Amino acid sequence: MIRRRVLILSTNADLAGAPLHVLALLKGAPADIEYTCVFGEEGPVADSARALDLDVHIVPEMRSQLNPALDLKALKRLHDIARQVEPAIIHCHSTKAGMLGRLTAQRLGVPSVFTVHGWGWEGGGPVRKLATWTVEAGLSRLCRNARYIFVSQATAKQGQRALKLRDDQGMVIWNGVEDLPLTPEPTASGDAPVRILMVARMAPQKDHETLVRAFARLGPGWELWLCGTGTDTPEFKANCQTWLAQSSPALRDIRFMGARSDIPDLLARTDIFALTSVYEALPISIIEAMRAGRAIVASNVGGVSELIQSGQTGELVPPGDVEAVATALQNLREQEERARLGQAARARFMQHFHVDRMISKVTDLYTSLAPLRPLPKTKADATAQ
Repeated sequence: MIRRRVLILSTNADLAGAPLHVLALLKGAPADIEYTCVFGEEGPVADSARALDLDVHIVPEMRSQLNPALDLKALKRLHDIARQVEPAIIHCHSTKAGMLGRLTAQRLGVPSVFTVHGWGWEGGGPVRKLATWTVEAGLSRLCRNARYIFVSQATAKQGQRALKLRDDQGMVIWNGVEDLPLTPEPTASGDAPVRILMVARMAPQKDHETLVRAFARLGPGWELWLCGTGTDTPEFKANCQTWLAQSSPALRDIRFMGARSDIPDLLARTDIFALTSVYEALPISIIEAMRAGRAIVASNVGGVSELIQSGQTGELVPPGDVEAVATALQNLREQEERARLGQAARARFMQHFHVDRMISKVTDLYTSLAPLRPLPKTKADATAQ
């Protein structure tokens, strides 16, 4: 069979946005693409890639922080893997993999694709911001065979503004997820609480504080489910107690769930999805909530407004605005309003954010960058003949 070999790189392998995006590409790969995977850590996405019978390499030196000694080791490992695989394209995800993967592709003379799930200079201190921008500015000029995929229009505009990228250097391909059956809201009795779900790791970017403070203003009849790495730790619970101030009884109405792999089930058991981030590119968690037909309250940052049309498919609020979040949640207390927004969000998901659409556009980009070529026959092929 004639196939196109793609070496796909991801710094992380957890159940976060970029690795889940990678997993969607792996699961939906057409027959003419053969993926080999490189991750900077073990994790559930690496395990899922192995379950798909794909070759998986772990390069532990490929971590998020800038570390010249480790980065050089990782670069050598990637070069050795790439020479062994002989890919037609190297496809990189997340900042560090994007840096090292583009350099590897440039050295080998093959085209590379860098999917930008958010620019690495966001959210860091001034030294990190300057260092990351400097490296990205240099790579945007050095790696002439590289093409960018931006997961949102907002991310593309950031790159064009900060790095002076040309229009022909990249394209916008929105994130997509596979469809699942629509899950109606839980059947509630008259005194059942309205349940709010936020899926986000414990990190300053995600701004749990704003949501918890808003939750404290809602009064009785509400529950808050907090799901994501670190949300079940004593430190996080203590922070929530502080944010609740004098509303300490509300702590009993918060469920601290930690990292979970059953997000569709959690969405099926809750009524409203919330995400109060400081910055985002195009959050997969919101797309999953749209797929489930949930009413959504989200901070109007990054590409979130490309997902949510305020008042039509959800409610957008200014980042960090506790009062606006509380008001938006109160406006969704009635099931009829939640159903209206949730149905519209589900329809928008089906039109724009289904995984098949994303995979088709990525595959078209591969085709434009590298022609198909016959692969060497394996022992299994010879035996079959």
